Amino acid sequence: MIEEMDELAAATTDAEREEEMGDLLFTAANIARHMSIDPETALARATDKFEVRFRAMEAMAGAKFAGLAAEEKEQLWGEVKTAQLFPDLRATKGEVGGSR
Repeated sequence: MIEEMDELAAATTDAEREEEMGDLLFTAANIARHMSIDPETALARATDKFEVRFRAMEAMAGAKFAGLAAEEKEQLWGEVKTAQLFPDLRATKGEVGGSR
């Protein structure tokens, strides 16, 4: 996997990057299968998790979400992720993003 990531990083054209990304994804799928994990199910669950977090970010920022800088969106992402991983923190610190 590291070798494939290095090859992706070294690619210099769009065609090379596309080929190396394909190799990296293929390797990841094979690792999943070796670990008795269905790669399609794992990807679907990751996509669902991303969607939930993204919608939470949008809700926290409200109408100003589209105008936020990348750094602000990264901060929101971190707040949402922390709230999901450590829900008890919400009770002690108040709702995440409540100051927005």
